[in-house]
Amino acid sequence: MSSLGTKIDAITWLKEIIEEVNTNIIRYAEEHVDANGLGTTLVCAVLSKDYLIFANVGDSSGFVFKSGKDHTLVNVLVESGELRPEEAENHPQKNVLMKALGAAENVDADIFDVETSVDGIFLCSDGLTNMVTKEQIERVLNDNTLDIEEKVDKLILKSNLRGGNDNISIAYLSREGVV
Repeated sequence: MSSLGTKIDAITWLKEIIEEVNTNIIRYAEEHVDANGLGTTLVCAVLSKDYLIFANVGDSSGFVFKSGKDHTLVNVLVESGELRPEEAENHPQKNVLMKALGAAENVDADIFDVETSVDGIFLCSDGLTNMVTKEQIERVLNDNTLDIEEKVDKLILKSNLRGGNDNISIAYLSREGVV
């Protein structure tokens, strides 16, 4: 058993925290008239020596990198047969949120169990992925001439130069010795 508990413990904890955040957003919106309709997306990851789990609500994205290849949450859906590759790339309603924190009393986050032997974990909001393609993200993250901060800065700059019409949030974790 990991110091973070079992994989089931981590999934249960993630679901509880996401429900708590959702409840707090709804409560805030009810108490502040100017926050009517407030909602947000979420992507997060829990990594231990035994497991890697992503949680997703809305259209923020999570990527894992291994030997230069990325596996997106959309690709997990494609691999499971729930979505065809051509639908994943250019889905006409890719920005329509079926789930968002603060949109309903109960939130059903998608939980993905991913292999742990990865070189990096990259989490970002759709403010980045709507302006920069997965391939462009992959090229920047695989550029060994840049350190982590330079990679993140370059991605934000690329997004902003293409219009940057939404907030950009990025979290990038790279295995020690792998940039």
